[in-house]
Amino acid sequence: FMNARSESLSQIKNPTNKVFAFLLQDGTTAWLNPNSSLEVLPDADHKRVVKISGTVLFDVEKLKRDNNDVPFVVKTNLQTIEVLGTKFIVNATNSATEDVLLLEGKVKLTHNNYQTEVVLKPDQKASLQRNEPRILITRSADNYKVEAWHKGLFHFENERMADVMSEIAQWYGKIIVVDASIKNIPITGMISRYKNIDEVLMIIEMTNNVNYRKSGEEIYVK
Repeated sequence: FMNARSESLSQIKNPTNKVFAFLLQDGTTAWLNPNSSLEVLPDADHKRVVKISGTVLFDVEKLKRDNNDVPFVVKTNLQTIEVLGTKFIVNATNSATEDVLLLEGKVKLTHNNYQTEVVLKPDQKASLQRNEPRILITRSADNYKVEAWHKGLFHFENERMADVMSEIAQWYGKIIVVDASIKNIPITGMISRYKNIDEVLMIIEMTNNVNYRKSGEEIYVK
């Protein structure tokens, strides 16, 4: 991990290939995925406000002013998330869909385009789409992934090959095409995120009887 602390920076970008931990002025910690960014906006209506892109995990510090709780607000292209003190991860990498996974506390989500709202409880996941007013809430079993993410690991538990390759492709910014015949092969294991993509694919190749090849900008797995 990389770490930083600043009282003056209003915009933080992570240009590295590692998770970057940043302590905000109010004591909130934000972990930024590679190529993610966070902008601290001026306080509005007695609220702390940030805007993000990419994937960011928040551990929000509770704050009081004049004996009143000061909400913490996260804005993305698709939604506005309001909390008091909690831990959650926002995936706003895709401009058309976004996910929020709540680990601790309670958050309220508002769809920016339709003003639909939901309140999340711990271990729930909300999924939003740009052109769909309904916000889908599901029970999340992915908390182990967040713990692995902190440690710089991919962690797969009986997951479909197609989903595994989608996660790897997103992390490395690559295009991976999976043959239909192996899309549903279950994958279990932990691999360092900080290996290059060839090393990761070689490990999967050796342990799961599949092959990969590169062709231009695309990687084919079959």
